Amino acid sequence: MIKSKDKKKNDLLLGAVLLLTATVLFLGRYFFREEGRAVQIMVADQEFGSFSLSEDREILVGEGNILCISDGAAFMKWADCPDQLCVHQGKISRKGETIACLPNRVTVRVTGGTSSGTDSIAG
Repeated sequence: MIKSKDKKKNDLLLGAVLLLTATVLFLGRYFFREEGRAVQIMVADQEFGSFSLSEDREILVGEGNILCISDGAAFMKWADCPDQLCVHQGKISRKGETIACLPNRVTVRVTGGTSSGTDSIAG
C-alpha cells in the first residue's frame, strides 16, 4: 500500500511534469510559428481578397471596416461596430493568426502567401 506522503509527492511530480510539458509546447508554438506572407479577408463567408503583407496599404472592407497593412503586419484601423474588439486585437503577422469582427462578419487570416511557379506538372 502506498503511503499518503508518497502519493502526494507523486501527484506533485506528475503536475509539475504536465505543467512543464504544456509550457514547452506553448513556447514552441509561439516562437517557431512562421511569418506570414499575405492576409486573406473573408466577409460573410465569401472571400473578399488576398493581400500581400509586404506592401503597405489601407483596405476598405465593406462599409464598416478599414484594414491597414504596414511593416509586414496587418491590423484593423477602424470599425463601425459597437464593441471595437477587432480594433483592439492588435497587429497580426504570423501564419494562422486572425482578426475577427463578428458584428460585420469580417475575418482576416494570415496565410503563407501565394505559391510561385507551377503546382503540378502535366506530362
